[in-house]
Amino acid sequence: MAGEIIRLLYRLDPSKFEDFIITNVLPKLGFSKIMKTGGPNDKGCDAIAIKDEVYSHHRYCIQIKRYSKTTRVGINDIREVIDGIDIYKCDRGLIITTSSFSPEAIS
Repeated sequence: MAGEIIRLLYRLDPSKFEDFIITNVLPKLGFSKIMKTGGPNDKGCDAIAIKDEVYSHHRYCIQIKRYSKTTRVGINDIREVIDGIDIYKCDRGLIITTSSFSPEAIS
């Protein structure tokens, strides 16, 4: 079942993948007040969202990457989100991807 869902997500074009994540996944992860910024010049954030936690309230810069299995999220992707946090006045960043992270991005 999970493999079938992953295959379906890979078939979506990047814009439709972003829309799917914003509409269906982010609310299930507890995000509210979700605003799509998206587009080719989104400055590191495809969406801005609020997440209320037990004793805190956070504004997230969310980058959504539909990458192939062989294309990893890299250090430049991380830097874009860090820039987006500043530009959009967020206090946290999140990358959602169909892929994995390069060793440089993890460190």
